[in-house]
Amino acid sequence: MEDMIKKAFYLGLGALSFTKDKAEKFMNEMVEKGEMSAEEGNKFVDDLIKRGEEARQEIKDFVEQEIKCKHKDMVSREEYDALLQRLKDLEDRLK
Repeated sequence: MEDMIKKAFYLGLGALSFTKDKAEKFMNEMVEKGEMSAEEGNKFVDDLIKRGEEARQEIKDFVEQEIKCKHKDMVSREEYDALLQRLKDLEDRLK
């Protein structure tokens, strides 16, 4: 499970590193080379930004869900202290 969280985190970093400026620079290079029109390039940048935002949201949702699942397995400090006290009481009884 920890590997899955790491992969999602690194995927998010990759999506974040591909900024609008980088996408536009790439698009301009493709237009200059004649590999796409300016209109296609603009649509490409818009689609890329949209997919990046969607990916970031999916990663955020995934991480939040994982945290919630892990949090359910954890005990509170009060519960821990109560269990520790019960253990001490049992040890005292056995003496």
